[in-house]
Amino acid sequence: MELGLEDEWLKAVTYVEVGPEGERVDKRVYVTTWERTIRQAVKDDAIIRKVRDDVPLADDEEDALAKRLNRPEMYFNEDNLRRAYNQPSGTLIDFIRAALGRFKLKSREEELTENFQAWLVSKNFNPEQAQYLTFLKNRGVVRGKIEIGDLFQPPLSVLNAAGLGVELFGEKGLKDVISDLNSSVFQKQSA
Repeated sequence: MELGLEDEWLKAVTYVEVGPEGERVDKRVYVTTWERTIRQAVKDDAIIRKVRDDVPLADDEEDALAKRLNRPEMYFNEDNLRRAYNQPSGTLIDFIRAALGRFKLKSREEELTENFQAWLVSKNFNPEQAQYLTFLKNRGVVRGKIEIGDLFQPPLSVLNAAGLGVELFGEKGLKDVISDLNSSVFQKQSA
């Protein structure tokens, strides 16, 4: 899934389509039922207790758990949970741990900000370049990506973002850094 318009659409949709017939279930009902199911299951399910206690699962244990949870009643699976929680990169284990209060799911903005900070640290930008890129990052958080054309549209155009970017990086350098920022930070989350 590509972040951007599709991601914004997923946020706006208030239901999750589950099962082979595509039955619509309200996201809040789906999440509430998921969390209640996991909290009740932890008493009797050794694999869920292992997840709660941060004990790594063998591949066959994770597969068995995924099959057990994906029953026809609610179709609890990674794809449906990602849509219900608006977490495109969440895993089944993340969602179980979140339901048990052992893990805080990060918002899309938190994930993108962390990805951006890690990317920025890995580069050798001067302070002015880093400040400029932080400014651009905010646009990327809103849209899911940054395009050169964004620099010529308000609010970035009001601040002469295109001219400043060329001054700091050169024309080709600006295009390259925006491309790298998109692929390393914004599109990485959709993987």
